[in-house]
Amino acid sequence: MPKPDTLSIVPLGGLGEVGMNSLCIEYGDSRIVVDTGLTFPDDQLGAELIHPDFAYLGECPLAHQAVVLTHGHEDHVGALPFLLREHELPVHGTPYALAMAGERLAEHLPGLEPNLTPTRPGETFSVGSLRITPFRVSHSIPDCTGLVVDTPIGTLVHTADFRIDDAPPDGERLDQDAMAAVGECGVRVLLSDSTNVEREAIDGGERSVSACLTRHVEHARARVVVSMFASNVYRLQALVDAARATDRKLVLLGRSLQTHARVATSLGHLDGLDGVRIAPDDAGELPRNQVLIAATGSQGETRAALQRLANGNHPALRLEAGDEVLHSARIIPGKERTVYGLFDRLARMGVHVRHRLDDPGIHVSGHAPRADQRRMLELTRPQTFVPIHGSRHHLVRHGELARGMGIADVHIIENGTRLVLTETDSRVEDGIKAGRVHLQCGQPVDDIVLRDRAVLAGVGICVISVTVDGRGRRVTPVRAFTRGVFREDDEGELLDDIEEEVEEALAGLDEGANEEEIMDAACRPVRRLLKRTLGFRPPVHCIVTRTGS
Repeated sequence: MPKPDTLSIVPLGGLGEVGMNSLCIEYGDSRIVVDTGLTFPDDQLGAELIHPDFAYLGECPLAHQAVVLTHGHEDHVGALPFLLREHELPVHGTPYALAMAGERLAEHLPGLEPNLTPTRPGETFSVGSLRITPFRVSHSIPDCTGLVVDTPIGTLVHTADFRIDDAPPDGERLDQDAMAAVGECGVRVLLSDSTNVEREAIDGGERSVSACLTRHVEHARARVVVSMFASNVYRLQALVDAARATDRKLVLLGRSLQTHARVATSLGHLDGLDGVRIAPDDAGELPRNQVLIAATGSQGETRAALQRLANGNHPALRLEAGDEVLHSARIIPGKERTVYGLFDRLARMGVHVRHRLDDPGIHVSGHAPRADQRRMLELTRPQTFVPIHGSRHHLVRHGELARGMGIADVHIIENGTRLVLTETDSRVEDGIKAGRVHLQCGQPVDDIVLRDRAVLAGVGICVISVTVDGRGRRVTPVRAFTRGVFREDDEGELLDDIEEEVEEALAGLDEGANEEEIMDAACRPVRRLLKRTLGFRPPVHCIVTRTGS
């Protein structure tokens, strides 16, 4: 539990990893949960989504609690339904973040009427003893804010995801004046985005990307597919403008892209889409040089639009030699093999792929490089610094940057720790419950189930079937089969050996043996035989069927 007269920072997700951002800020009996993000699994074990374990909120409830959403990216709002399923909390957030959260709530918790309150930059609201003032930041989605949190022991600044873009398409720059004013008054602790710490600077902004994409579309002689993050409404506006400038029609492929287009249009962040948009099924009726396509799947997601185009199984469109794909997105660390495999399949179709290595202007990151991170530290001049949002490597590198600028009190913390601050000192405590919850069809999948799936995927399984009567005597021969161990037409002799081993083992049991004794006797010799024969030991499972006689 938070201690009186101390400020606590408790990350539940996003520190020590990329994505799934969620962090608690606590003082006394007051807590805000900043963002409730999710992530996606890298493996193929059936889970579709992963969100932070929010059990800590139930184990350590406080009198005054609320969720505060900084912006509408899935790794910041996507897990809200799963938090509200267990904890009834009011939610504050920017209008775009609340709109996207509402989409997720309608999908996963239909009928729920949550307490959603929009926030505005410069307008202060309170949660118990915490006074929160959002401030404008630039990012790769509209309506983004950082947070200034005033507490009885000092001011906390949470930058959220940000970068410094001097000419963003919507004119919403990072409010450096507000940050300088806060710095003048004194910042007890700064929490700042670490994602892009490996890059010293970024050339250009969203406006330059728009010009680059339009240039490529103008020179293309066939269809152009732009692979992008669905949430990048600025990039989508650039494609609307490019379609208008080149007399092409724009097709949106991917449900999330269509959702963001609808939300952005309704909130006034996207203009002119209806004038150039056509349905995917109508695109095949047009000459190829009159079609521009925006597609989800920039990270090679299995069921996303770009992957289906590359596999030739998209229900509405089929790419042909001479078409072009512009990969207007960064490749998230860890996704390189998947994305380049996707590029290979497109190349084999005769589709020309362009990405950041071909033309750096095709994409610009929405995260602060080191130059912007340095500027944030200069503006706020914090007493204590905590890097957030990134792998351990990102956090350490950002911490080194702060120390090099003369900030001595730097803490590298990860999910499941608590940073406790007083007016004069700080310390880290362990033992906070944190973890990952895997979801399949909206329901949690137990870690043991995932472990078993991983084992089965790696070495297969051997199953033995034994049928006995009411007194434990076998009434049919033992049967064995395998799945995922070797080909069926190669297993005949080994299966005979397995069945013989089991018959011999069961013959030594006393009459009246129970199911557990039969299963143990059947499995032990089979495990030894498989290890001796194959060099590895797949799981062995025995099914005991008892007849009525």
